[in-house]
Amino acid sequence: MVTIRTPLMKLRQVRNETKFYPTEEMGSSYLDHYPDLAEQVMNTGSRHGLALMRGFFFWLQNNAHEDQFKPWVDDSKDHEVIPLAD
Repeated sequence: MVTIRTPLMKLRQVRNETKFYPTEEMGSSYLDHYPDLAEQVMNTGSRHGLALMRGFFFWLQNNAHEDQFKPWVDDSKDHEVIPLAD
């Protein structure tokens, strides 16, 4: 799910409506948008990687809240990736 790339969609204004159509170019996946998350998921075991992905999707759903933190980043360490032990 996090590595899926979908075609970019463009829109065209036609008279009184908007038409959407796919392009040949592929969009970016979640791991492309968040390389620090990708690095953390690749460097941890499957159990911790799954926990990171659950935290990531929770963060995406609640991103609009002011005090929301990124579960894979520790703010006290200048935005370094939190190491997880297996």
